Amino acid sequence: MIRLLTLYILFFLLISCHEKKQPRYNQPYNSSSKSSPKKEKDPKLLEGEEIFDTQCAACHRMERKLVGPSLKDITKRHDKKWLLSFIVDNQKLIQKKDSAALSIWIEYNKSPMPNFKHLTEKELEDLYYYLENYK
Repeated sequence: MIRLLTLYILFFLLISCHEKKQPRYNQPYNSSSKSSPKKEKDPKLLEGEEIFDTQCAACHRMERKLVGPSLKDITKRHDKKWLLSFIVDNQKLIQKKDSAALSIWIEYNKSPMPNFKHLTEKELEDLYYYLENYK
């Protein structure tokens, strides 16, 4: 009986010391694990990637549609001024009846993208740089 009790206690000690891993769905999205090159990146690209991961990746992927459109080649589809104004306040463009903004809004079931008025000019520039240079 003591031998069985000892084995039982050892078993639970081993289990309790085992490192628990977080489920995948609780881990933050890391776009660098997908298609980013392994070589060193310039700091501006890293800053832009960080902004993408924290501000955009919940709804967007570079390679495919998710809640919002794919962002691969987005800088080729829209000019910089328009794209940054859409990121900052897309509802303003929709209210002004901007055709590109209306088209995106309608395509995605009239679900508005949150505005990002809190992003600084530098953060917007870094994000745009990341989107423009994504490979």
